[in-house]
Amino acid sequence: MLMSACDNGSRAWIVVESEQNVLLELWEMNICPQRGKDIPEGTRVGSGRRSEGGFCSLGCYADFYGSDLIECAKRTAALAARPQN
Repeated sequence: MLMSACDNGSRAWIVVESEQNVLLELWEMNICPQRGKDIPEGTRVGSGRRSEGGFCSLGCYADFYGSDLIECAKRTAALAARPQN
């Protein structure tokens, strides 16, 4: 998949793969990707997917994924506002 993205001149997959690799490394080291501080054992916050990282607080998670969370909320609101048949 990464190779085909490069063949088409797109660098988007490279960026995604690179970010996921960094988040995985930080997960293994128990470091918050937003603040760079240690995450005490048993207090990690996030989606539970290692590739999406683990954070020291809900605030860090929201700051890191803020635009994604807002977009998801907008799509959900639009679906709820559609007339029901």
